[in-house]
Amino acid sequence: MDKKLLSAMRRLPIPIPDAAFSFMPFDVFRGPVGGFVVDPNFDLQTYAGVSVTKEYWVKPAAEGGSDLNSGADESNAFATISHAMGQADVDRIRVKAGLYYLADGWNGLTPNRNLEVIGYDGDVISSTEVLGLVWAADGVYTNCYKADVTGYTSYCVADGISPDIYGDSIPLHRQATLAAVDANPGSFLQSGTDLYVRLLDDRAPDSDVHVFNAVNNGRTSDPVTYYVEGVTFHGGGRPFLAGSSSALCKLYMRECAFKYSARNAAREGIFINGLGEVILENCVSARNGGDAFKSDIDTVSANLILINPIGRFCGRTGDANVNGYSRHEAGNTIIINGEMFECLGRVIQDVNLGGGSPKQWNMGLYLHDPANPASGYNFAVGGSGAEMWIDTGRSTGAAIADIEAGAGSTIYYRNFDPATPVTAGAGTVTTY
Repeated sequence: MDKKLLSAMRRLPIPIPDAAFSFMPFDVFRGPVGGFVVDPNFDLQTYAGVSVTKEYWVKPAAEGGSDLNSGADESNAFATISHAMGQADVDRIRVKAGLYYLADGWNGLTPNRNLEVIGYDGDVISSTEVLGLVWAADGVYTNCYKADVTGYTSYCVADGISPDIYGDSIPLHRQATLAAVDANPGSFLQSGTDLYVRLLDDRAPDSDVHVFNAVNNGRTSDPVTYYVEGVTFHGGGRPFLAGSSSALCKLYMRECAFKYSARNAAREGIFINGLGEVILENCVSARNGGDAFKSDIDTVSANLILINPIGRFCGRTGDANVNGYSRHEAGNTIIINGEMFECLGRVIQDVNLGGGSPKQWNMGLYLHDPANPASGYNFAVGGSGAEMWIDTGRSTGAAIADIEAGAGSTIYYRNFDPATPVTAGAGTVTTY
């Protein structure tokens, strides 16, 4: 073990600030040079506890994968994730790096047994991208190109010709009318079975233009435990919908990513709606129409832990309330390290909308540069009884305030940067 890490581990673990966080299944220690260290004896896959008897393999068809194979090993792998998920005895699916489009990917399936899905050898992408579209100049809207998308509903179109510094394609803005698309570079709209686009550089659409169908992509089911590692989800209504009314449904994800959600509404990268427990480790959510990470209640409310999350560049033009992370109504959240930024709303926002007093504990979290000056806050809570603890938090670039506590809510902080944060709201902000 690294000497600096060993030195950190010899210290006492961080005590929980409230009994609401007693569900945390590991100790957390202060790091040797800032930040926090999760007990290295904790392994998320082991904790998930999926019992594996039957394992299936998947690899791209171009490498010899076929759904006519047995799937028993890499040499006899299936070609599609969806086919492997459809096996009645599946416990684990190993997926080789590649792009798995529409029905080849997760495809909104909800297996009714505990399941591991593990990617290997590089990027595994379950995508709802529509391939093979034929584009032609439109004779009426002269700045537009259109393609027939019969059978598809396209609520996200992204252009990868000039990706951002993280390599992500830039979504086009969805307009309300075809005239608005014609007048605004970087726009799109589906009208009936035709998809219209005007790219920022006014070129004809090419292989850098990605059209995502608004079907389900990754999903959960009652009352199943999922462990997912090394899988990226592109497109869909939401790239991952973790929905369940059962506390026995649990989700554990490591090294996963969620990108390019639908832009007809504020659709999240990953939406946690119910479930009993969710732990996401080293996951990224980016370029979505709604919140990067969002938790809500569906009869039950998940205890949620985010370890080293990254949430960036989420929201649509005109939105003022799209967050890096938000929780609505009851439930408790722990966030350890990580960074969230450039979202069109308060970067983190816990709100009590219908009772339940949500509580959140942040350790070592860096929030910065909310993209909409009208909602330029980094750490925020709202509603009677909502509480947040910030330990060694950092805030930069907030146009209004580093910390906002709404009426009836409380934020406690220590070791904060800046040492004297700018605060706002009718609630209570205090050190602890």
